[in-house]
Amino acid sequence: MTIKEKMITLREKLGYKEDYPTSISPNRVFNFERLGKDPSLFFLRLGYSCRSRCIHCFTEGKRIVKDLTTNEIKKTVDLIERKGAMVVVSGGEPTDRDDLLEIIKYIKSKGFLVNLETNGIKLSDKEYLKKLNPFIDLTFIPIHSSDPNIHDKITRVPGSWEKTMQGLKNLISSDIFPITTVIINKLNYNHLLSTFDMMQDLDTDQLMSLTFLHSVGPAHSTNVTPRYSEVKSYILPVLKKYGHLIFVHYIPKCILFPYQDLPVSIEKSPRLGTDYVDGRWQKFDFDEIENYSKIKPSSCKECIFDNECHGVWKEYGEVYPELDLIPIKKET
Repeated sequence: MTIKEKMITLREKLGYKEDYPTSISPNRVFNFERLGKDPSLFFLRLGYSCRSRCIHCFTEGKRIVKDLTTNEIKKTVDLIERKGAMVVVSGGEPTDRDDLLEIIKYIKSKGFLVNLETNGIKLSDKEYLKKLNPFIDLTFIPIHSSDPNIHDKITRVPGSWEKTMQGLKNLISSDIFPITTVIINKLNYNHLLSTFDMMQDLDTDQLMSLTFLHSVGPAHSTNVTPRYSEVKSYILPVLKKYGHLIFVHYIPKCILFPYQDLPVSIEKSPRLGTDYVDGRWQKFDFDEIENYSKIKPSSCKECIFDNECHGVWKEYGEVYPELDLIPIKKET
């Protein structure tokens, strides 16, 4: 299927009936607000096990937590109230589990769409992907760099770039709608455009994600977390060229300016899920955590985007206490 055919199929699954637009329009595809007040996205974390050791991974400190069992996961799926919602299956690394096929089959049997967050390494096996294909609607797959050596340094798994890229190619050839994602860190920010160019060369008009890391665990260091002021000049060319195809996460609007209105974010949707919090697995509101986990310098009050910008994670302020955000005082 072409990217346009996959887009149409996904739109139909989401309930859209109007004619397909002449240009790719991510915000129309991912307008989950139409699902009403009930959660339209449910983040189902299966556990924290993962064979990769990414330098920016926020789950690094939770690897000792025991993963949920198959039955515990099914019971959690039974508690999801909104039929037709999209369940984001995440980890850790879901494809490291032997029961993943059973899990996603169960989710689909309940009438939900399935979004698989995966490093893509195991998807390099075409036969494995063929088994998963009927039960997955969407994937998020990280491509950390166009440079294989840098990608492998980030994952700390030799040969991971080659397998992840093959996994992406296999996804492109499948019926599954892939979205690639780049997590900005100290090793990859200075060649973002070449990375996004590479992904578009593989699959023109592919949707992509650009995310600034959360400075926790191994990323709570100037060796891993770059300054926002450092990365801005590398972000802007990407947005200028591909802004209409990109989801942006955790990047303040002053850093995105003058392209702050181009990126689309699914963060505006209700985001409930499961996570290991306060010593136990429980339902979790991912929007609520942002209400007390983001900070801004006082200068943000002068910015024209102050009322619509969340600021930065408080941990970024621990790494860089000066908070290098420059308010946009007027549009030029």
